[in-house]
Amino acid sequence: MHRPDARTGRSTHRALGATVATLAVCLLTLTLSTPASARSGPGRFGQAVTWTEQHPPTSPPAVAYAPMVYDGSTGTVLLLDGTDGMTWSWDGTTWTDLGVPAPSVGEPALAYDEARGEVVLFGGETGEGGGTNDTWTFDGTAWTELDPPTRPPARYGASMVFDSARSVIVLFGGLNGVFMNDTWTWDGTTWIEVTPAISPKPRYSEALAYDRGAGQVVLFGGYVRKMASCKPLHDTWTWDGTSWTQQHPAVHPGARNSGGMVYDAAMERTVLFGGVTCRAGRVTYLDNTWTWDGSNWMRMSPSASPSRRTGVPLAYDEARSEVVLFGGYARAYFDDTWTLGATGSTRAEL
Repeated sequence: MHRPDARTGRSTHRALGATVATLAVCLLTLTLSTPASARSGPGRFGQAVTWTEQHPPTSPPAVAYAPMVYDGSTGTVLLLDGTDGMTWSWDGTTWTDLGVPAPSVGEPALAYDEARGEVVLFGGETGEGGGTNDTWTFDGTAWTELDPPTRPPARYGASMVFDSARSVIVLFGGLNGVFMNDTWTWDGTTWIEVTPAISPKPRYSEALAYDRGAGQVVLFGGYVRKMASCKPLHDTWTWDGTSWTQQHPAVHPGARNSGGMVYDAAMERTVLFGGVTCRAGRVTYLDNTWTWDGSNWMRMSPSASPSRRTGVPLAYDEARSEVVLFGGYARAYFDDTWTLGATGSTRAEL
């Protein structure tokens, strides 16, 4: 079982017994360069959204910090619990243990490579407490370790997302003794380090998503330790394939790390939920939902919502046009499944 850090709410990986780095948090303000007026409005959901708890007959074990992504090759959401070596899939009604041994690492970066039709995993924390720089792919039936000639330095707690405008996966940040702020891309065979003139500060456990409406990667928040205390971050950055640009929206979420963030194509918004924040050594778990429209952050007021938690993954289920949430941690581990949709809508309508 993960042991929560008494000061930050972070935990150690259950099966690995490695201490997860301290999580004091920051909410990054995600700002995209495309103005909200250039989009088609608030999307199908408008502003009236709600979280709905699902009750599948079987579920993965309670877990946090387990990455989740939509696998376009199978039309299901994939959940990786590397600390237990388990791979699960969600088809909209049922969780299924695929019986496929997963890479045994905690807090790896995970993304679906749309151009090549496979899930890609990088890095993660080992049982010895350090990071790895291994690259794995999943084709819907098996995990395969690759041996690229060049690879990013070892790390865990990094973020990764597919940039469909440029058909590459983008990797940023992470931790392995030091906090990182390097940017790498993966084209299916090779890792290439990109060296922009300006980059976000080094950080770990930040939120990263690809905004299809703006054609940019959005980064929000993260964590960095300053001396013996936590240093929350609340900046928003966008990546256009060449440069990082800090955005300055008038309103933004509060500082945090380890929240879940994903682009909702039906809503035409990036959705951010939960995480953990720290002030003067006091840890607070979060349960608020925010959306980013390319120019501004807006705090939503759903009629129902998951409880406060951190280490919570989100994935956008393209087959069913809804955001999926599973698990998380807040002094206990969760094994609940939630979906985000329009108030008053049935899931069949989404």
